[in-house]
Amino acid sequence: MIIRGGTYCQSTRRSLSLRGNAQNYITIMAAPGETVIFKQNDPNNQNNIELDNCSYLVIQGIKFEGGSSGVRFMSGNNIIFEDNEIYNTLNNAIPMNSGNADSIVIRRNHIHHTGRSGSDTEGEGLYIGCNNNTCRVMNSIFENNYIHDLNSDNSGGNDGIEMKVGSGGNIVRNNVIHTQTGVQYPCIWSYGASTANIIEGNVCWNTGEGIVATSNTIVRNNIVVNSGYGIASYNHGQVSGRRDVIVTHNTIYNSDLYLQWSGLPGMVFANNAVYSNVSSSFGSAIVKNNYLTGSGASVDNNRFFNGGTAANAFINAAAMNFFPRPGSPLIGTADPAYKADIDFNGHTRAAPFDVGAYETDGASSNPGWIPVGAIKP
Repeated sequence: MIIRGGTYCQSTRRSLSLRGNAQNYITIMAAPGETVIFKQNDPNNQNNIELDNCSYLVIQGIKFEGGSSGVRFMSGNNIIFEDNEIYNTLNNAIPMNSGNADSIVIRRNHIHHTGRSGSDTEGEGLYIGCNNNTCRVMNSIFENNYIHDLNSDNSGGNDGIEMKVGSGGNIVRNNVIHTQTGVQYPCIWSYGASTANIIEGNVCWNTGEGIVATSNTIVRNNIVVNSGYGIASYNHGQVSGRRDVIVTHNTIYNSDLYLQWSGLPGMVFANNAVYSNVSSSFGSAIVKNNYLTGSGASVDNNRFFNGGTAANAFINAAAMNFFPRPGSPLIGTADPAYKADIDFNGHTRAAPFDVGAYETDGASSNPGWIPVGAIKP
């Protein structure tokens, strides 16, 4: 289905409800050069669009304005949702907490200005899975989305991307998430599941917490700036048997480190650039070759090394350019046993490996993307 002619759909009920299955992918898309808007004005807080037990569906290049929730996934599988815009929702933008889902791809969407009801609202960007593991989202990809200006006025939350307990095998990568208003919650949160989630190549700033990994999560090549915590891991009432959180090659700036790992198996914190304070209990975790400027951890030239000043370490931290400058203590000082294969730019890491999100490989300036408020290319 190709929607043409500057279509503008306005409804006082749900703008669109799709159901059912297909053996081949069905595509709903805006025609090239056209603008298609689904706008929800229902005073009774109807959602804008609901995908009810759909499969083999592509939705592409459409704007969804308003609604209680913007685009609600009500179970399903093999759905691609890309290059869309979801904005001005009264509540969250994309909830996926109405049933099990598998093999979903959500990419290159612009998600912004959520939680707009004015009182007693939450405004998550992506709400993935159900509380207490009553539904799960599995084996899905959430990538290259631009998510910002998320509002919350209560305890419901305004996380950028939240993966509830039991939702696993998911990849969260290359998303740009910033600016929470009201009560601030994590930029990205993985509660954990039997199959690990991967969080990589994302950038977060001005959020309550940067990346929270409660259990069984790999966190690598991310940049977190000006948030309450940069990377955090701590107990949660819905998660038992916490284990296997691996945090490598991240850059944390002006955002404290908070890892509560005493007595937990399989925890690793290595090759990270921590230009912030540390408030952590590592227990028996593997902690290797992290470079630190800040208080709360001892520089022992094993777990933590002296990172010097941000001005000497990065090209321009104030301008979000965290590429190591020539002579940076981060260059060539990572522990190869815990290296990531690629860096924040997607470039292959080459020995001797660098600490933090970037690999210089001899370059004196950033050959890739410098974070700004936009979709990461």
